[in-house]
Amino acid sequence: MRFERIFVADGACNYPLASAILKKLPEAEKVPVTDLQGLAHLDYKEAKRSLVLMVKKGRAVKEFSPACPSMRAERKSVQTYQAPAWKEFYIFFAQGCPYDCHYCYLQDYSQSPAPIIFVNTSEILRQIEETIVEFREERPYFHAGELADALVFDPLTDFAESLIDLFNHYPQATLELRTKSTEVAHLLSVPHKQNIIPSWTFSPQEVVRLYERGTPSLKLRIKAARRSQEAGYLIGLRLDPIIHIPGWQKAYEEMIEQILSELVLERIESVVLGCFRYTKALEHRVRERFPLDGLLLDEFVLSEDGKYRYFKPLRLQMYRDIIGLIRKAAPGIPISLCMETPEVQRSLAIELKVA
Repeated sequence: MRFERIFVADGACNYPLASAILKKLPEAEKVPVTDLQGLAHLDYKEAKRSLVLMVKKGRAVKEFSPACPSMRAERKSVQTYQAPAWKEFYIFFAQGCPYDCHYCYLQDYSQSPAPIIFVNTSEILRQIEETIVEFREERPYFHAGELADALVFDPLTDFAESLIDLFNHYPQATLELRTKSTEVAHLLSVPHKQNIIPSWTFSPQEVVRLYERGTPSLKLRIKAARRSQEAGYLIGLRLDPIIHIPGWQKAYEEMIEQILSELVLERIESVVLGCFRYTKALEHRVRERFPLDGLLLDEFVLSEDGKYRYFKPLRLQMYRDIIGLIRKAAPGIPISLCMETPEVQRSLAIELKVA
């Protein structure tokens, strides 16, 4: 992993992780900064070659809003769309990543277009452990990968290893490490329990080419997932966002066949599907950065949650086709929808039910 410039925020150098990262990147220019406001001027091309080291202030573990269901719909009542019986949290250990996916919602979230690593990892781990202990009776589920790729920084931080070691002591809590990366070396050598779920965002290679700039190919992601399975992990398949490209049916069929033929089906924990959606603010950013992009050429409708989505009939068709392909090869794998409307959840209740 190469970065040309490292912005070091006030106080970051007081932490061992900052010193370790600076040693691993000796050729990068070091630039002291007081806050993120001075980085807003960076263009994205420059920003993706830069890195910010700073101290995370405030809460590093945050609960998902009950009104904003995330990944685990297969454990909910699809017919009634009830809230889950457990607590879900996301871990704020970093923000952004070196990849530059056109659809990434973080483009409109962060004050800095450059990726950020929070260096006070002991405090972050302490907050995670306190949250596990407080909610241990509710089977807490933790997402690493909502605000940053869960594994791409691991060669610099070793943070995944620390997370796995922590969760090994709390089998009633689950950790999902969501990634597009191939940085699995630390996973392969670390003792772990079945409550650690590395999960990969998979897209057809044409989607990777068009909209996932700088990311590993579909083939390399599958290889990394397979290596993790061989090391004893259950893994998650995340087909999110599903994007309506020309020839989408063939593209997704070929991708699913490739994934399911190369992975061990019995070691797939779950599949999560989600169609592309965006906010008005993200739309402005995408049109500004990628004016010739085909990502927004479809017709979209505004949903009650303030996000724009493909028309419901198209979403249902895409979901049904993809679910059918998965069920044909692996009828017992749990499949759920991510960030979908209750109406669509109910419409697909039969298809989502495990055979």
